[in-house]
Amino acid sequence: METNSQKVTSNGNGNIIAPIAGDHNTNNITQNNEFNESKEKSLKEAAQEIQELLEQLEKDYPTETLTQKGKVADEIIQKIDDNPTLKDKIISVIQAMGIEALMQSVNHPVVNVLKAGIEDYYKKSK
Repeated sequence: METNSQKVTSNGNGNIIAPIAGDHNTNNITQNNEFNESKEKSLKEAAQEIQELLEQLEKDYPTETLTQKGKVADEIIQKIDDNPTLKDKIISVIQAMGIEALMQSVNHPVVNVLKAGIEDYYKKSK
């Protein structure tokens, strides 16, 4: 019996590298990786913009109680609504990767309250 041993490795970015026998078109693989990188970039940009808004608002609004966090979340939703570019970016990220991915990328105590507001906002925007 003949055995065919092939080395399979990972490049550390979640991509598996393995030899492929025969003629294969790798264009689809390249396009998928570029699409995933684009989604990741959009996710990071949207999360960063939300993070910056939260940091700006926490200077003027306390965030110790649930009511205070709700007020900050309402302000964020209003700022998103007033900025069509940010609004489109956030909706696009949610469609591509989900609300969980976006909220996990934001590091702030208001994020759990904000998540509910953004979910509601997203549903109304459809």
